[in-house]
Amino acid sequence: MQLITSIKQSALYQTIILVIMVFLFYYNSIPNETALDDVVVLTNNEYVKKGVSGIPDILTHESFYGASGKAPERLSWRYRPLSLIAFAFEHQLWGNFWSGYHFMNVLYFALLVIVAYRLLKRLFFEKEPIISFIICALFMAHPNNTEVVANIKSRDEIFALLFSLLYFNYFIQYLNTNKSKHFAFSLIVLIAALFSKESSITIVPAAMLLSYCIHSNSIRQIVSKSLLLILISIAFVGLRLSISGLPKGAFDITNDPYFFADFNQKCGTVLMVLFLYLKNFVFPITQCIDYGFNQIPYIEITHPIAIVSLIIHASLFVYGCFKVYKRKPVGALILLYLMGIFLMSNFIVAVGPIMADRFFFNPGFYLFPVLGIIYSELVNSSLNKNKLATPSAIVCGLIMVVCFVKVHARNPEWKNNKTLYFADVKKSPNSFRIQAFCGMELVTAADSLTDSIAINNALSEAQVYFRKAYSIYPNYAMMYENWGLSYYRQNKIDSAEWAWNRLKLLKPTSIFIEGNNDMIARARYNMYVFQFREALPRNNYTELLNIQRSAIQTYDKLADGWLMLGKLYSLTNKRDSAIYSIEKCLAIDPSNQDAILIKKDLEK
Repeated sequence: MQLITSIKQSALYQTIILVIMVFLFYYNSIPNETALDDVVVLTNNEYVKKGVSGIPDILTHESFYGASGKAPERLSWRYRPLSLIAFAFEHQLWGNFWSGYHFMNVLYFALLVIVAYRLLKRLFFEKEPIISFIICALFMAHPNNTEVVANIKSRDEIFALLFSLLYFNYFIQYLNTNKSKHFAFSLIVLIAALFSKESSITIVPAAMLLSYCIHSNSIRQIVSKSLLLILISIAFVGLRLSISGLPKGAFDITNDPYFFADFNQKCGTVLMVLFLYLKNFVFPITQCIDYGFNQIPYIEITHPIAIVSLIIHASLFVYGCFKVYKRKPVGALILLYLMGIFLMSNFIVAVGPIMADRFFFNPGFYLFPVLGIIYSELVNSSLNKNKLATPSAIVCGLIMVVCFVKVHARNPEWKNNKTLYFADVKKSPNSFRIQAFCGMELVTAADSLTDSIAINNALSEAQVYFRKAYSIYPNYAMMYENWGLSYYRQNKIDSAEWAWNRLKLLKPTSIFIEGNNDMIARARYNMYVFQFREALPRNNYTELLNIQRSAIQTYDKLADGWLMLGKLYSLTNKRDSAIYSIEKCLAIDPSNQDAILIKKDLEK
């Protein structure tokens, strides 16, 4: 009993327990490798791989530029240098030891939970610190957070929320004390938050809103003390645009989830997605990397789910505004959630997927103190507070156990692309992207196989996934390179040519097109070689010449092909054509001794 009492009263004990719980929940994510967008921020990012020396390039380029800067079309316009700088330092430290990066993700998440605990305890639960401990434990345990913690790339999400909470902390301290050091700290963490993720641009007005509900300062006083911080945020927007610019290339369903929707459908589907976020907050049954087209179908605004969502969110907005008017912090927290989740809804600007677990991470955090405040008010209004303590502890304990099981099951699925794609294709079978990812992963996996039957089976299975993706959305250019390769390796040249022609049609600037054309032409040439060998016993030079001429017309980059054509022209007494063919051979292979000797004989 004494230990339980000490834990309830000691902030240090509660902090230690929270850190231990973070590592208990996420230690099995540390052995993971890389997955999904890790390729563009880490494994293939040339600036990150330079280590510390790459930091100037990281600061002066769009975040994916180090991996895709040479591509003619770049739809990415992210500017999130802080997480990449962290990766650069870590790459300097342990290179391709991926567990190191995963350990740091868990460590930073633990730091975030500590900061959240201390901030919420000071602002809302100073008299009841155990409530701050419980709601931070529930936030830490929520299964939807696994994408952020278990995926190295999502370090930007952790940093964004961490520095946002620190900004709230120092800005409110500045309002309390008017000390310049607190303002300086506010400025530093604001810049860190902005450099973590663009959506952090909302934290200045968010802090002003929260401060209005917590302190007696007037709106004019809060605005005047925020003026420089507002100007810094505006300057960041200008800096970001000057460095990353606007997206280059054509938008389609892969980067604008409402590309095929009319305004009515867009409004209805956005409302449904907002409803799904709340549903997953309460019942986090499924975690998935992609809910995109057409896993979440478009709905009209008159759909029952859209109407229910509109009623819920409109009610939250009105209630939040009313509470802000009454200067109650619960209202500000509700509005912070609505502001953040609406920003990630793709309604104003396309942010990528129609829905993502990581999109909920930052705005969803504010729902936890809302629950804590509601619970605190419920307890304080109860005639017998002790009656609520035991059932509350039992419910929280059961929730933590269920969450632990969910998180521990999800973490290993993030081990690498193979484990992730084949786990999530079962959860989101109508997503063309995941279907295509599975196909591409099987084609890549075939490279490491040695048994011909196993290779053929892997390629055939990949084609099943590609066909499923094609049936959902046929214009996904990224899949056609691997789809064509799967056919090519099975010697299905016509099918390979069809797939690669689709790639050429959809993405004429693809760096693979020249190589694909070369491979198809070489395959066609080999078919003529086979015909040539079948015709050889007949000793009909005219027939052989016609076959070899057709072969050269198909593929003219082989020295041996021109050499054979030259020999056949010589045997059929076509001296000029023979010389021309031999010279073409020597242009490709100047040291070809057979061609040199034949040319000398022809020139006599």
